[in-house]
Amino acid sequence: MAGQEWLQQRLDAICRQGLWRQQLIRFPQAAASRHGSDRSARQPIDFCSNDYLALSDDVRLVETLQEAVRQYGIGSGGSPLICGYSRAHAELEGRVCELTGYPRALLFTSGYLANLALVGTFADCRRSCVLMDKHNHASLIDAGRLAAAKLRRYPHLNLPKLDAMLTEPGRKMVITEGVFSMSGAVPDLGAIAALCKRHDALLAVDDAHGFGVLGEAGAGSIRHHRLASHDVPLMMATFGKAVGVQGAFIAGTEKLIALLLQRGRSYMYSTALPAALAATASQALDLVAKENWRREKLHELIAFFRHGAEVRGLGIVDSMTPVQGLLIKGNDDVVRAGDWLAARGMITGVIRSPTVPKNTERLRISLTAALSQADVALLLDGLAVMQERLAPP
Repeated sequence: MAGQEWLQQRLDAICRQGLWRQQLIRFPQAAASRHGSDRSARQPIDFCSNDYLALSDDVRLVETLQEAVRQYGIGSGGSPLICGYSRAHAELEGRVCELTGYPRALLFTSGYLANLALVGTFADCRRSCVLMDKHNHASLIDAGRLAAAKLRRYPHLNLPKLDAMLTEPGRKMVITEGVFSMSGAVPDLGAIAALCKRHDALLAVDDAHGFGVLGEAGAGSIRHHRLASHDVPLMMATFGKAVGVQGAFIAGTEKLIALLLQRGRSYMYSTALPAALAATASQALDLVAKENWRREKLHELIAFFRHGAEVRGLGIVDSMTPVQGLLIKGNDDVVRAGDWLAARGMITGVIRSPTVPKNTERLRISLTAALSQADVALLLDGLAVMQERLAPP
C-alpha cells in the first residue's frame, strides 16, 4: 500500500469497532481521594483507581519521598547491575521478604516488565510449556508470546482442564493471577498448587490486585489461602496499586531469584527504579502491614456495595475483592453507560471487548479506603437509574 494510507485505514477500523481510546485529563489523585465535606461539589468521585488502601497521597509518604529525593536525587542513573542499585533498593527487597515470607526478592520499575522477566526466564526453551489462565493480564500474555516456550491457555478457572494439560510431557510452568484484574475473581490457589506439585510444574502467581488487600497484614493472596513460599515458588506484585507508590517485585527462592537476576532481560537492561521511590515504597509497606483499619474499611465497603447491588437488582459479577463489575453487553452500550455516570460526577472503568470476552463488557468499579458509604450509595443509585435507562423497551 502506497504511503501511509494503511495507517488511516487501521485508525478508521478502530473507530468503527467502538474501540477508540484516548487520554483523559481528569483530576489529581489527592483531590480524587477526598470525600464528604472535603470534596468540591464539582469534583468527581473516583471509582476507577487501583489505590485500594488510599495511600498514594498519604502525607507521611509524601514527606518520605521529599526527603528521599534530597538524599538520593530523582533518577537512579542506570541498570541495577551497573550503578542503579542502592541501599534503598536492598532495604525494600528486605521489607518485601519480611511481609511475604519469601527468602529473596527482586525489584522492577513496573509489573509489566516484571512479568516479561518472569516468563522469559523460566519458560526459556522450546521443550517447555507455559500454561496460563485465559483471563490473565495482557502483560502475562505478551510475555508468553515472546518466550521461547510454547504458550497454552486453559479456560478461566477450569482446573480439570489444567490438570489434563499438565499430564503432557515436558517442563511446565503455570501462571495465574491471585485476583483477576477485570473481574475480581479469586482462583483456588491451594488446588492449583497441589496440581503443580503432583505434576512437578513451577507455579507463579501474579498478585498485583491481591497484595496489600488480602491476607494477614496485607501479605496477599498466597497468605490469604494459607499457603507458603514452598507451595507457590514465585510471586509477582506491584507497588503501584494498594501500596500507593510505583514499581513491582518478584519474590521467590534463593535459586529462582538468582537465575532471574542473571537472565531476566527486562531487569538487566532497564534503568532501575529510582531510589527515592524505593525508600517511599518501604515506608508504604510498613503502613500496609500496620494499619489494618484500611483493609477493614475496604472490606466493609465491598460488603456494603454488594448488598446494595443485590437489593437494586444490579447484574454485578461475583467478587469478594475491591474489583467489582457491572455487566453491560456491547461496546457501544458500556461506553454510553460510563459517559452517563461521568456526566453525573462518578468515574468508573469502561471495559470493552476484546479486553474482556465479547458480550461480557462491563463497568469496572474499584472500591478504595478513600470512599465513604455515602459515596458508594450514590454510585449504587446511579447504576440502578442508568441500568433502567439502558434496558430495552
